[in-house]
Amino acid sequence: MNPDLATHRVESLPIASGRTENGYRILDLFCCAGGAGMGYAQAGFEVVGVDINPQPSYPFAFIQADALHLDPKFLLAFDVLHASPPCQAYSDLAKRNGNGHKWPKLIKPVRNIFLRTGLPYVIENVEGAALLNRIEAAACTRPKAGRVRLQDG
Repeated sequence: MNPDLATHRVESLPIASGRTENGYRILDLFCCAGGAGMGYAQAGFEVVGVDINPQPSYPFAFIQADALHLDPKFLLAFDVLHASPPCQAYSDLAKRNGNGHKWPKLIKPVRNIFLRTGLPYVIENVEGAALLNRIEAAACTRPKAGRVRLQDG
């Protein structure tokens, strides 16, 4: 994808139309269908998603672009950055099958982009991924269990 096209589309998107409940705007990179974005929206964030693939069902403002080639000025238009880069390279299955090298490892490049902004950020991925200051969240949705466990990793 042409980075100039991504920049043009980003700058022309009317995303600053108003604040949501908590007043914060979050950029949801590698957004896919919007699972993480929905959680942020329910917490009161204004959500804008970016994915390299079309996401016709994404429930919030959406930009089709390569997350690694966004205009840094665009990133600074947000209060918080979130990324869910592809997990296949880090997954247990890829380790067992010995094919993790066939998938892109995007956590470090995304982290470097985020660090240059100075903004708070979250990078979400699977256990075993190259995350720093890792926090694990596990939730059980069974009615009787309904618990969440957080631990420093």
